Amino acid sequence: MILILRGLAALDLRGTNLGPTDGEAIGKGLASNTTLTTLNLGRNELGPTGGEAIVKGLASNTALTTLRLIGNELLLTRGEADGNGIA
Repeated sequence: MILILRGLAALDLRGTNLGPTDGEAIGKGLASNTTLTTLNLGRNELGPTGGEAIVKGLASNTALTTLRLIGNELLLTRGEADGNGIA
């Protein structure tokens, strides 16, 4: 998605029902994007998997200065952590 939108400086995808798979695609796009400076992904359903993929993409991104992720349930609940063998 973001790979195709070269030259775009800001993108608002808040409340668009994005899920973990979308987060993975966004993370891959962010890894090579050099123009996007503002990204709003608030009020979606990225979850821990989508959030982790975005963090990985940000590791090599030097352009993004503003990222909004509020309302994505990025953290595991205690029950999920126990079920995944995470202490």
